[in-house]
Amino acid sequence: MSNLPLFRLVDYETDRTILSAADVEGFFDHQSLDEQSSLRITFRGVAEIDTTVSRLEEGALWVVDSSGKCIGEYYCGDTKIDHSMIGTDARVRALVCATTEELNAWIPNIWRQWSSRMPVSRGQWVGENAKWTSGWLHVVRMSWFATQKPLGVLGEGNEFLLDCTQVHTMDEMFIALGEAFNGPGGYFGSNLDAVEDCLRSSTRDLNTVVLRLVNSDRLKRIQDQHALGTLWEIMDLHDVSVMWS
Repeated sequence: MSNLPLFRLVDYETDRTILSAADVEGFFDHQSLDEQSSLRITFRGVAEIDTTVSRLEEGALWVVDSSGKCIGEYYCGDTKIDHSMIGTDARVRALVCATTEELNAWIPNIWRQWSSRMPVSRGQWVGENAKWTSGWLHVVRMSWFATQKPLGVLGEGNEFLLDCTQVHTMDEMFIALGEAFNGPGGYFGSNLDAVEDCLRSSTRDLNTVVLRLVNSDRLKRIQDQHALGTLWEIMDLHDVSVMWS
């Protein structure tokens, strides 16, 4: 584990940093959920802490890169900070975020990878289990919005290639679709509704856009063929041409 601060607890309204730490426990696996629907979070390897603040009406957990730039944000609501630190660990109690249902223990490792170097080539998500893939898609979405990138087809040219070789699930399809249209780490929806949002938000003329599927026969492995079919219907509805090869 790197000792560089990866996580920050901030005031949601002002972005003021309350504490920064190398790691966080009890948030992404949320095994410490109690009967009041709050999370008991432990920040490991605290680098800085503002001891004048013991409560935030609205807190947020930031993920930051090596330069300190926010690349991911989780709204935490009412947040209480326990200043009785144990070594370099600090404890926080926060309301459950709306996103906790999609969190898993792989996500901090993916954020750590992104914080040191954002994806620079396609397929960096390949080769792990379904939880890893789900976590990667989550990080793609959270980072896209935290860094305020626009929705839509942003890549250059009119023809976009999607290699289906490594696509086994709809999560992997959404990741590959984002990479096809917007490059490594690109986002183009994490579910069918979100894909349609991206198409509606695109500022370019979609009837000139061609999505070319390479090794498309591999898509037969996807269990949810109904969802896959709906994806192509959505593309057609928005005048995107899908070519199979």
